[in-house]
Amino acid sequence: MMGREATETIEFTAFDRPRSYTVGCESCGTYMETTFHFAPTENAANEPATDLMLDNRWEARSAFAKLLSPLTGLMFAKMMRGCMESDLEDLKRAAESRGVVIT
Repeated sequence: MMGREATETIEFTAFDRPRSYTVGCESCGTYMETTFHFAPTENAANEPATDLMLDNRWEARSAFAKLLSPLTGLMFAKMMRGCMESDLEDLKRAAESRGVVIT
C-alpha cells in the first residue's frame, strides 16, 4: 500500500448465506468493516446474475486516529476505491471461473 508492504488480519464477523457476509479488522487505531450484500437479478441477456453491494464502515478508536480522521478520509478515498474495485474484480473472476450459483 502506497509503495510499502502491509499485512492485515481480517476476520469474518457475520455470515448470512446467501445474502451477505461481513469482514472486519483493526489497523492503526481504526476499526474497518465491510459488508458484501448479494441479490439475485438477471443480466442483459436475461440470464441469472447477482448484484453486489458493499457497505464500508470506519471507526477511529485511538486519539491519534481520531485526530487524523478528517485528513485520512480525503487522502485515502481514491486509493481505497481502487482497492475495492480490484477486490470486486477478483471476486467476479473467481465466481465466474467456477460457475458459482448461490442458492
